[in-house]
Amino acid sequence: MSSSSKRAVFLDRDGVICYDVHYMSSPDQFRLMPGVGEGIRKLNEAGLPEEDCDCRKPKPGMILEAAKKHNIELSSSYMIGDKQIDADAGKAAGCKTILITEDPSLKADYKVKGFKEAVEIIMSETSDEGVH
Repeated sequence: MSSSSKRAVFLDRDGVICYDVHYMSSPDQFRLMPGVGEGIRKLNEAGLPEEDCDCRKPKPGMILEAAKKHNIELSSSYMIGDKQIDADAGKAAGCKTILITEDPSLKADYKVKGFKEAVEIIMSETSDEGVH
């Protein structure tokens, strides 16, 4: 490994991080596998996976990659989150941003109290275009 190369650990979710439920369609289906929390903590303490990865928020790497792979128009897309780094990642990718928060110090295009309100904003802005 050259001195400029970085190391990373890539983790599959189903069957490695959490139990494989075939098609996870609800948060209540997510169950962490034994030892995963402690193991990820150890990897993080050892510098794996790299903290400065473009895929880690607030950097927009994962959003940009998904947009390229799925031909998504980011300027007409939305990032919904609950922390400033979520809005920062969405904004850096060129998305409109919605934060579910009551914190007045956070900055986003929209701030709402819950997911339902976020969906209502998106539906009202996209009623003529449709959302995929």
